[in-house]
Amino acid sequence: MKSNIKILAIFLCIIISNNNGFAGDSNYKLTIQNMNLVSKNILEFDINLQNIGSKESALKYIMGQYFFDIDSKFAGRDKDAINKNLTCTIVKSELPEGLIPRNPSIAGSVLRFAVNSIPSKDNLPLISNEYPGTLIARVRIQASQETFSTNDIGLKWRVGPENPFTKIFSYADNKISEVQNIEIQTDDLISNNSTLSQIPSEYALLQNYPNPFNPTTNINYGLPVDGNTTLKIFDVSGREVASLVNEFQSAGYYTVNFNANNLSSGIYFYAITSNNFSLTKKMLLIK
Repeated sequence: MKSNIKILAIFLCIIISNNNGFAGDSNYKLTIQNMNLVSKNILEFDINLQNIGSKESALKYIMGQYFFDIDSKFAGRDKDAINKNLTCTIVKSELPEGLIPRNPSIAGSVLRFAVNSIPSKDNLPLISNEYPGTLIARVRIQASQETFSTNDIGLKWRVGPENPFTKIFSYADNKISEVQNIEIQTDDLISNNSTLSQIPSEYALLQNYPNPFNPTTNINYGLPVDGNTTLKIFDVSGREVASLVNEFQSAGYYTVNFNANNLSSGIYFYAITSNNFSLTKKMLLIK
């Protein structure tokens, strides 16, 4: 009897050992890419999930929770200041609307994105095996002041064992399961505020923030080369109601504050021209 128990114990050890070995073979890769300082006080980056195994192993994505540590001094002098000085939004995703991580927030020095309820199990997407994978979210971090602090953002994945940490979930055989065979990029410092370019690689006009607004809002834009630049506000009839910029500007990032105190509620448009570039966006004033 004892010998049978001993044989069974050895057999179980072999199974556990083999399972642990397979768990180390990653089929999926979660990365941070395209870290970009789009203005002096706005930082963006992409969260991508890629199938790096066989096409047959593609998971049916249903939800994920994404957690990061950031330097508590990145936007202030203490832990509390970071909550007051930074806001976080998701500006783009390749996931269906119901699967996009919700309620991005910064609590202390922890940045989080997570779903609050189980989404619909209909038409769940398969994770792409083409580089860089499926765009889970393009994240925008914005400082309330004109520029970020001189401290590095110190963006690090939270991967456990301390809670909360990053997890991905799939749906198969009528059940939701945590994905185990996933590689998470764990660079100690994914980006460094001081090394991000202060000159944009292309022209950019960002959505005003806040929007809707009352009565002030900020407009951020980027110029890759020097040039004569105008930034003007128009009403819905096309009538110019304000001229915010009309001068020669050097390449770089700019933030302009617009005060609509003398305007009535409604839809307005802001338009930028510089060299051969022009772009118009819509904003909403609510009083």
